[in-house]
Amino acid sequence: MTLIQDTLERISVVQVEGPLRTPVSPSLRQDVLARLARGERTLVINLAGVNDIDAAGVGELVRIFNMTIAEGAVLRLTHVAPRIREMLRRLGLSLLLNEEA
Repeated sequence: MTLIQDTLERISVVQVEGPLRTPVSPSLRQDVLARLARGERTLVINLAGVNDIDAAGVGELVRIFNMTIAEGAVLRLTHVAPRIREMLRRLGLSLLLNEEA
């Protein structure tokens, strides 16, 4: 997994490249924690480059979502592939997609 970082107008964007599969690299979680520690309060996770995801990858997205909410910040997922979007909906995780469950 590769992370590409960008910060524009207090919106912090993390682009994830490659699979979100077992074993999940801690780099995404560490990057989000660092951004939260710097006081960034709107985080955008761009999943356009995610070509595969499994249960561990979904679990990592849930952990990141929970960490962000606990810090009073907002997390948005963007460019979610239709297959991943459907998986999250079926798992009852529409909150990750900023949609009603």
